[in-house]
Amino acid sequence: MQKSLSSQEFNDIFNNCGYHVVDDGTVMVYHKAEIEADDILRRCAHAEDSYARKVLNWPSGRLAKPTIFAKTTAISESLEACAAHFMDRLSRLLERASLDQDRILPEYPFAFVFVDQECPLDQVTVVLAVANEESGDWRLCPCRIPIEAELGSQLDSLRMSDVTGQDLAELYGVPSPLLTVESASTSIA
Repeated sequence: MQKSLSSQEFNDIFNNCGYHVVDDGTVMVYHKAEIEADDILRRCAHAEDSYARKVLNWPSGRLAKPTIFAKTTAISESLEACAAHFMDRLSRLLERASLDQDRILPEYPFAFVFVDQECPLDQVTVVLAVANEESGDWRLCPCRIPIEAELGSQLDSLRMSDVTGQDLAELYGVPSPLLTVESASTSIA
């Protein structure tokens, strides 16, 4: 059961994630019920494979093929419902990780993928957690990223801190955030 988050709790979740090891965390994938989970897993596998082959020169190169996406998907009715589920899931992950001496998060906390029927077959919506540089307040910003090589490359770069969520939001994003601190307590219920 998901609870309402205060503005402070919303910010605290993302700020606390910064104190954990996240670079091996997989990216959570959500989809609408009318889209088959197997189709989503195929898209994710294609994104990982095309990135590995075209960018990392796998299997001939020296780098291994990375696992970027969680192998399970969660079904949701809307992008806003996914955001609520994502925030609740992060909260629970942080509780468990606080007991872990190594402070490792198994899932990447600063982005998730959402696939719906409005998404072209060659793209997915990626929701990025982005901090406002001036206020430090976090917001969730959706953007569309092409699947072919680019999705895997950008998410892997994000996980390894080669790019920031702000960089990707500016490159691919939409002007208004999905969820801000101000709307956290009303949107996540």
